[in-house]
Amino acid sequence: MRKVEIGSVLALIAGILAGPAFAAPSVAIEKRMKIEIELRPLTASLVSEGEARRTRLVLLSGEAKETKFRLAWPGPDDVSTLTMRGATAVTLAGYAHTVDLDSRLELPDATVVHASRTVSFDDDETVLFEVYRHGEKPLTLAIELVATLETIVSSRPSPGEQVRFRIEIVRVLEGRQISLENNYLNTLVGEPVSYAFRLDNRPGADAVSITLKPKKLHTDVAEIDIEISGRLPMEDQIVVIGRHERWMATRDATSTLAFETGEPPTGYRFLITARF
Repeated sequence: MRKVEIGSVLALIAGILAGPAFAAPSVAIEKRMKIEIELRPLTASLVSEGEARRTRLVLLSGEAKETKFRLAWPGPDDVSTLTMRGATAVTLAGYAHTVDLDSRLELPDATVVHASRTVSFDDDETVLFEVYRHGEKPLTLAIELVATLETIVSSRPSPGEQVRFRIEIVRVLEGRQISLENNYLNTLVGEPVSYAFRLDNRPGADAVSITLKPKKLHTDVAEIDIEISGRLPMEDQIVVIGRHERWMATRDATSTLAFETGEPPTGYRFLITARF
């Protein structure tokens, strides 16, 4: 009989994603900084009135956004396209807010030029930004930045029913089953929960991640989305796993994800039981 040795016991490296209380308030109130950026071309005209609505950016804390509009530049019959990206940045000492501005200008001859500028300010500021100079013709924008603190009131969905998963990892050696580990994961309907393990503690060791998301609960049946990905050693090869399935799981019944080869089989089984 062929002898196969199992490595060290599986190491748990991820746990429960759902909160311990399984409850959330129905209304959330938070304060967020909003920065409004108005872009006004000083040395060029917009191609059409419809472009005017694209000359405004609104950023919330930690956000990055971009806008694109067309300009009649460098000549009145030319069309250039300007893309402006704004991103909130780490605030410099002595200022309340900092924004990074990056421009991408595409000229009528398909030439593309880039320019960038960082603006630090307190509550509001207007700066001039020369994006490009074509001969004696500069393309200059007046950029107005205004920061305000907003109170955001948002409703949160009521938490769904609780679901508890039991996951057992089984090593199969020539048809014999050896239970390696049992784990329990708690979540709510509509909320995913993940479990990951690796075969030993060495860097780069083969590992597998399982994500379970209960979609709906019926009287005795749960609809569950399952994703599993990673690498497993089987015989003399490494098997790359990437699978998505939708299960209809009966209450307290055990379903199996099997990754095996040979006869009698050798590999791994993941036994999943849903309790709800």
